[in-house]
Amino acid sequence: MNFQSLYIVILNYNCALHTINCLRSLRNSKYKEFFIVVVDNFSSDNSKEIIISQLSQNDFFIQTESNLGYSGGNNIGIRYALQCGAKYILIINPDCEVDKNFLLPLVKTLDCNSDISIVCPLIIDRDTGLIQAFGGKMNLRFFYYERYLYKYNKSVLERGSSLEPDYVPGACFLIRSNVFHKIGEFDESFFLYFEDVDLSLKAKANGLKTLAISDSLIYHTDSKNRGNKSYIVNFYSSRNQIWINKRYCTFKDIIISFTFLLLYIFPKKIFSRFIHGYWFGLLGAITGTLAGLCLKPNDK
Repeated sequence: MNFQSLYIVILNYNCALHTINCLRSLRNSKYKEFFIVVVDNFSSDNSKEIIISQLSQNDFFIQTESNLGYSGGNNIGIRYALQCGAKYILIINPDCEVDKNFLLPLVKTLDCNSDISIVCPLIIDRDTGLIQAFGGKMNLRFFYYERYLYKYNKSVLERGSSLEPDYVPGACFLIRSNVFHKIGEFDESFFLYFEDVDLSLKAKANGLKTLAISDSLIYHTDSKNRGNKSYIVNFYSSRNQIWINKRYCTFKDIIISFTFLLLYIFPKKIFSRFIHGYWFGLLGAITGTLAGLCLKPNDK
């Protein structure tokens, strides 16, 4: 493969130091002939100046005019890469750092398997050294979303292990550029959270295959348990979970899943935030659930 047709998109929002560490780890990769596109999502700090000072001649910087969320911000970088003729596009979060050998297994997987459209690495928790995700699994009927092998020791995976996940986590994945031509980019109405699930399900609905491989390794900060206090996290995650079900469930499964939501998921979520005194999280969960039930993706 010509690595000059590989573009890496990093979306920054008020996290310049994370982004710089991610850039440094990418540059330490054994393969250096790729282009990096850093999109600053209208940061309110001095991210722009810090990041630009650290860019090389093969890096590109794009400044958005407003906060477009994960989906819209990454779409800016994706469109730029497509305009430049990218063959493959790597989406990676700024709080990731990569193993020096992480890139080649991802590229080889797509090069050698024409039936695979999206491939993701094994994600290790930077703090614990345990597995954070090996792809994701879900059951839409019961609003169940989980990461494969979450908190397992990576020794449970043999060298060369792979599986076809239900979805690829948005923290990092490599995708053929023609997938975006076929199914579109991230749905910007999601703004934040579950746009990776939506993209994966949309790909599968169009007959495209995804894969998680253990020979590619990255390290990521786990924020799974930090969002219960946040209005933003609770609003978008609650709303977008419901939107996923509206978009991909059969009518029968929607009846089952919404009954389960109202009788179990929603009361459990509200009670958990109430007893811990997470008032902003509580408000976000309530308003997000109402928005999910009353609105649908692409509604204004």
